[in-house]
Amino acid sequence: MLRHRTPVQTTVEEAEAIISGARAYMLATVGTSWESSLQGALDPGPQVLQARLAITHAVRELVKAVDMLFYAAGTNAIHQNNALELFFRDRHTAGQHIAALHSNFE
Repeated sequence: MLRHRTPVQTTVEEAEAIISGARAYMLATVGTSWESSLQGALDPGPQVLQARLAITHAVRELVKAVDMLFYAAGTNAIHQNNALELFFRDRHTAGQHIAALHSNFE
């Protein structure tokens, strides 16, 4: 079975690390921005910019992780009844959202 192959297991673990790292960064920066707003910060701009950067990074990293899993699954992933096909399509659609555009890094 596919899940018993070492390269697939390695790819799954690498994708998990990518997702976890992006999620942690996003939650930390959004949390800081939220706390700053609650405390009545006069200029929350820097925190908001960091949160936008983290959100953009997270979406782009999720697309990367799903791509890795999709390709590791091979032709099994291309069928519409396979969950990876849906994740692949959904994440690439989300990656086109304005919050994920590369221009947000400017």
